[in-house]
Amino acid sequence: MDRSVKELMKRIVVLMFIAILFMSQNAVSEEQRTVPGFGFVNSKDVAVRYEPNGDHFTRLPQDTCVWISDARTDEKSVLWYRIHSGIYREYAHKEYHGWMMAKFIDAGNDVWNDVAEVSANAVGMIVRKKDGSVVIAGKQATVHGSPWLNMRRWAEHIKDARQVSVQYNRGYCLLDENGYFHTTDPVNAAFLQQPLRMMEGRSDAMFAITQDGKLINYAGREIETKPWMADGTLDRVTQMTGNDEYVLLLTDQGDVLAYEYQHNALGTPPPDWQQWHHIRSVDTAWIKPGKTPLLSYTGVRMDGTVLAHPQQVSSAVSGWTEIKKAEIGRSWIAGLKEDGTCVSAGLEGKNPVDVSGWTDIVDIEGGGDYLVGVKRDGTLVFSGSFSFVDQ
Repeated sequence: MDRSVKELMKRIVVLMFIAILFMSQNAVSEEQRTVPGFGFVNSKDVAVRYEPNGDHFTRLPQDTCVWISDARTDEKSVLWYRIHSGIYREYAHKEYHGWMMAKFIDAGNDVWNDVAEVSANAVGMIVRKKDGSVVIAGKQATVHGSPWLNMRRWAEHIKDARQVSVQYNRGYCLLDENGYFHTTDPVNAAFLQQPLRMMEGRSDAMFAITQDGKLINYAGREIETKPWMADGTLDRVTQMTGNDEYVLLLTDQGDVLAYEYQHNALGTPPPDWQQWHHIRSVDTAWIKPGKTPLLSYTGVRMDGTVLAHPQQVSSAVSGWTEIKKAEIGRSWIAGLKEDGTCVSAGLEGKNPVDVSGWTDIVDIEGGGDYLVGVKRDGTLVFSGSFSFVDQ
């Protein structure tokens, strides 16, 4: 054999070895890409067991939503997931814990792929995919007051969703391509009968901006005009969010407009909204770092620093830079950086969500005890924990 051919073959062998080594070091196992996270039972009446190969103590119907918290293989190299789920049975929501064979659960990239948008809170999450279809996961929704189990199939007829939202009190909802509102829960007819440009789902009242530039609430009533609602102001709103006291509107100029719709005696004194300028994203949520719940607010400035309120949150983010979005949890705050990595901090000594190793992230959403990250390739990563019963 010619010497040059031998040298070429040696180089090819070396390159193949390097490639295999690289792939083995960077390969993501089934456990790594699935735990933690939401999944769905893919077979009928699957047994949940105390331990792998142990006696089962309940069976979960097909399409039941589960939260996967751990994974391990048994002595036969069969992969199992530690899961819990909440099902409406005997006139109450009950939570079930145990182990289930991984082959009976659809999760990870098999479910959460081609994602364009996520809305999430302590109730659960709703995902809009790039083709306009929708998937929801979390606590069971109700339809017209009746318990409804099959969350995975609720919106399978929707192929043109434009915006999605999950509400604390009114279930999962979306706007279709024409701006019309769809929800798992009954809603005032006036809210359904007019096309909307944008909605928010976190406040008790729920607000939306109509396509003709009006701010309305869940009852379909137009909001009293405020001085800052000059002609065309609502047309410049790029983000809406809310809580039990305020709905916040962020304009394309970076101004935060705060509309107080009710006073909550348990609420935290609000920030000085006059200081909230040059903002690129806002968030608000209840936090509970101690015994007393507090309303909290964050605004990410154009320069990548974070403005936050109250002091428990502002002190946690005081040194953050190059941030493009911040999300508040029950006892933590997380930030998405410009380079696609994330940071997190616990409030008043509590543990933060673990975002170490997160890369190539383009959006984050969450609340309560878990965080969702949307990767550039449209897949999802999760951190934290989720409860199917109210805490």
